[in-house]
Amino acid sequence: MTAPTRLMAALLAAGSSRRFGAGNKLMAVWQGKPLIVHAAATLRGVPAYRYIAACQPNDSALHDILRSSGFEICINPNAQDGLSASVRLAGQAAIESEADALLIALGDMPNVPSTHFAALISGVPADEVTASRPSGGNINMPPACFGKGAIPALLKVTGDRGARDMIANASPVTARADQLRDFDMAADFESDAFGLS
Repeated sequence: MTAPTRLMAALLAAGSSRRFGAGNKLMAVWQGKPLIVHAAATLRGVPAYRYIAACQPNDSALHDILRSSGFEICINPNAQDGLSASVRLAGQAAIESEADALLIALGDMPNVPSTHFAALISGVPADEVTASRPSGGNINMPPACFGKGAIPALLKVTGDRGARDMIANASPVTARADQLRDFDMAADFESDAFGLS
């Protein structure tokens, strides 16, 4: 199976960082750079025709970083509604852009390797979904790639689960558990356990 001709890549970066404490965790420094820089750099290496980032309206410092990384900022005015609001935003942008597939990644997952993104993209059927699965695990998770026929369903997701119900039965693409770890709390930034080896 070959990669979609018109792939759109979306980085979801509109979270509230509730478990992190004060400040935006995506701007917290890890390995010498803001966390979002790591996620953005790898995703920007994906051969997409459009790169968007879903962000809250008043996060100008984050916007600047993402713009300089090659992303178009898509403001999420309903970020308080949970992850699903960003998923819907990405889905709408993909439909309007007539994308053949939509790759969705999270801004708080800095260790996803480009090879994993490539596997998600190349394995997605036109009307189905591929999703990540930690080695040895049995639960699918982001990042995920949605074929053209699956994208409209993203407009109907609700709550803070995002597209989790959609990816539960997706075709799994495995990666090491540490590559799929997300950063939620301040303690995550103090550990070397999350770095790639």
